Amino acid sequence: MDDEIRERVEREAEVNALFNALKHDSDAQVGAIMGPLMGENPEFREHGDQIAGVVAPVVGRVNGFSNAEKRERLEELDPEAVAELDADDEEDDQVLPDLPNAEEYDEVRMRLAPNPNGPWHLGNARMPAVIGTYKDLYDGWMLCRFDDTDPETKRPDLDAYDAILDAIDYLGFEPTR
Repeated sequence: MDDEIRERVEREAEVNALFNALKHDSDAQVGAIMGPLMGENPEFREHGDQIAGVVAPVVGRVNGFSNAEKRERLEELDPEAVAELDADDEEDDQVLPDLPNAEEYDEVRMRLAPNPNGPWHLGNARMPAVIGTYKDLYDGWMLCRFDDTDPETKRPDLDAYDAILDAIDYLGFEPTR
């Protein structure tokens, strides 16, 4: 690898490492930036066996910066990347879309109806997270009503009732009733 390519690799690695570290609010990882680096710069591929050795010290140096220093350096190297980070931050402000016609009602009432037929898994968190978030956004009301009306199809697990309420609490939500 000649000096010109090495300098380009170092510059692109620094931009990618700064962006990655700021986006995820953590240290950059060589593996996480190698894909974008090689994908955006196909001319680096012929030097693939040497690239990680050039990138690693750059990532180490970037990880030694404070977040303010990382942001300042990225602003110097690639102002558009900083604008992209800022745009991503703005998008995160609106967690869920507004409920249609919510302003027409005195109170937003939400209901979650978990089936107490066994222990919860990660996928079960979506229902109380969405409903609880709407409850909080609209300063509303949330009812937890267990859907245990058909014991022939899905027999209730008596331990699941308390476990589900504990899981909802763990997610940071509390049913009004």
